[in-house]
Amino acid sequence: MKLMFLQDFHMDAKGGGTYILRRLHKYAPEYGVEPFYVYDTNGEGLYESGEYPSTAFSTRRRQYRFGLGRLAGFATIAGFDSGARKQLQQIIADEQPDAFHLTAHGVSFPIMAKAAFETGRPVYLSVHDLWHQTVRPYIPESLSHGIFGRIARRAKEIFVVSDEMGEYLRQLYGIQSWKVVHDGVTNIHERRVVEQMPETIRLLYVGMVHSRQMKMLHQLVRCLGAFTDRKFEVHFCTRTPYTPEVNPDNVEIIFHGWLSEEELVALSHNSHMGLLPLSFEPEDALFYRTSFMTKITFYTSVSLPILCFGPEWASATRIVREDGLGLTFTEHSDEAVTESIRQMLNLTPSDYQRFIENMKSAAASRFDAATIAHRFFSSMGLTKGINGHAVPEQAEPSKTPKQVHEQ
Repeated sequence: MKLMFLQDFHMDAKGGGTYILRRLHKYAPEYGVEPFYVYDTNGEGLYESGEYPSTAFSTRRRQYRFGLGRLAGFATIAGFDSGARKQLQQIIADEQPDAFHLTAHGVSFPIMAKAAFETGRPVYLSVHDLWHQTVRPYIPESLSHGIFGRIARRAKEIFVVSDEMGEYLRQLYGIQSWKVVHDGVTNIHERRVVEQMPETIRLLYVGMVHSRQMKMLHQLVRCLGAFTDRKFEVHFCTRTPYTPEVNPDNVEIIFHGWLSEEELVALSHNSHMGLLPLSFEPEDALFYRTSFMTKITFYTSVSLPILCFGPEWASATRIVREDGLGLTFTEHSDEAVTESIRQMLNLTPSDYQRFIENMKSAAASRFDAATIAHRFFSSMGLTKGINGHAVPEQAEPSKTPKQVHEQ
């Protein structure tokens, strides 16, 4: 089966969506699937790493200046970019895929969906984030909601990163079933139990730092300064350096940039807790309620207990708390954050060991990459085959609102 992935980003881009797709790519041959990736270059030129078979089309929207880029983005979303549409039609004619997978992201999403649906072949849809928010600079939300709803209701199957996202799609667009497909863990690294928190505590932050997380990060760093008998190193592995509003004398911010997987694992083994700061601001509520933080799967894979600051209703808070992956704190006053740091410093070896054991359990259940891949490919009537040939299988039932409420 040849499965064409249509998306706004190339497979070596940084971000949670690519991590999910890369993990599925690894398992595709076991299901007799030949993946082929088509992405929008955004006028930046073709990107080829050689690892993922791919080609590209271009809306060239970033070549425009003085506000015309926004106009070009609107034209693409509304389906008026005839050049991009013809490129897609030609790519599909050349590659002849059996089915399509769409990722709801970026301005190219509607035009890719149109090209896929025109063929009459099955179209599967992944929703990793809130599409109407990603295209807000180009198009009014009332229009983007209508476009997304029409596409989602035509998809053969919908994959979401959290049950909260599935419930949101039900409430807003009338979607009645979905399957949860997020990043997974292929193997878990052993970790030595911390006997007691040392004089110098190393905290690790992995992944992109979003503007909505800044307030919580600033507050955490400021509150660390109250513990003058300890030193704290806060390590950031991300694209953009983090600069705190206030940098106490006992807190050192260390920026590593993007590291290789081996370097990242080594750094995590020298760290004591993995940071997961969310936003408590009302305007960020929908994002954190529906999203999945891929940091959770990385911290789980390296057995690094999580220090999570987030509201009760955030999906990440729920997962860390339900699976016992670390400490979760749902209050964000300075007093509450200071108390949370004190609790971290008072962790016992048995507390730390319990978090590690819980992470092993989560890696074998909720985050097991093979199980997640099976959930994805079985939706297409495929299962692991013999000698690379997949055989039909009855797919795992999709979740419905009733099943989610009963969990």
